[in-house]
Amino acid sequence: MNRTWTLVLIAALVGTPALASDSRTLADSFSAGGLERVFLDIGVGDVVVTGTTGDRVEVEVILTARRGGLFSSKRKAEREIEEATLDSHVGGSKLSLSIDSPSSDRRFEEEWHVELPGDLLVKMDVGVGDVSIRRIAGGVDMECGVGDILIEAEGGEISVEAGVGEITVRAPIDAYGQVECAAGVGDARLTVNGEKIGGDGFIGAEVEWEGDGDATIEIEVGVGDATIRLN
Repeated sequence: MNRTWTLVLIAALVGTPALASDSRTLADSFSAGGLERVFLDIGVGDVVVTGTTGDRVEVEVILTARRGGLFSSKRKAEREIEEATLDSHVGGSKLSLSIDSPSSDRRFEEEWHVELPGDLLVKMDVGVGDVSIRRIAGGVDMECGVGDILIEAEGGEISVEAGVGEITVRAPIDAYGQVECAAGVGDARLTVNGEKIGGDGFIGAEVEWEGDGDATIEIEVGVGDATIRLN
């Protein structure tokens, strides 16, 4: 390469601004001492929550740029990712977590991975995204606009409402006394120790069951299927 082309290449590299990344990971760790519940406020993205025997709440959120339409700017989405922060607030016995962004029209998705003591109550609001919750004994209280939800509980009160999607709850039979699942348009299914409990109708399907436990399960989906399996 001759000297002229070398100088041109160097000038081009120096004069080219660094490109923002189209993904970024935010992470934090919190003591669970004094906590009774954790609240997650999520816009668009998937969520995985796992109960542990530890004494801390570990959070990792991966932000990924997305194109919102033909004229949407990926570069703007990348800037939003760089400016976003993991917002946390402790009030009394509740830890609240969300992504703070200067833009109200976010151009990124959130992928949450949360590990927390299994005896805490998990409360969650999700706009759009799939949710998986496992090994939780402290209960689940959540609302989801659109997405599939899987809850594998070890006990605790469970209340779930979803607009569109599928809700599946698996839980121990001995922990629950009142169980209800309903679907506006779709199927409502309840299985207890392998035995299917009757429910009928594709539109307005609903099924109930009473046991000997103290906790309750209530799940409802507007469009989609609602399934509970107790063993």
